[in-house]
Amino acid sequence: MGNQGYSVPDEAPKVPRGGWTDHIFGPAIKQILCSYIEEPNPDTIEDILRDPNTQDYVFSCKGDFYFCNCLSDGTFLVLEPKGKAALWEQMDEDISKVRLRDLYPDV
Repeated sequence: MGNQGYSVPDEAPKVPRGGWTDHIFGPAIKQILCSYIEEPNPDTIEDILRDPNTQDYVFSCKGDFYFCNCLSDGTFLVLEPKGKAALWEQMDEDISKVRLRDLYPDV
């Protein structure tokens, strides 16, 4: 019978190992993450991952990805790799190789 045009779950990038979770997040967390990158529209926040051990978040907004630590207020733009699948894969293999730029280095 085949998959009759339905998407196969293995096609979607898997959540990186190491404690990251992609449970659905409500509007409140989107509003908080918006404030870290000075984005006025919480509906633009997507692809949210959270590490419950460190309070680190990874999320996308308008095609860019960000790392944010809600405890330290550190906020970083992901420079490389580009794209969700490549970023998830690199985080799974070796998160230290993700290239970041500190958005607020003087804070």
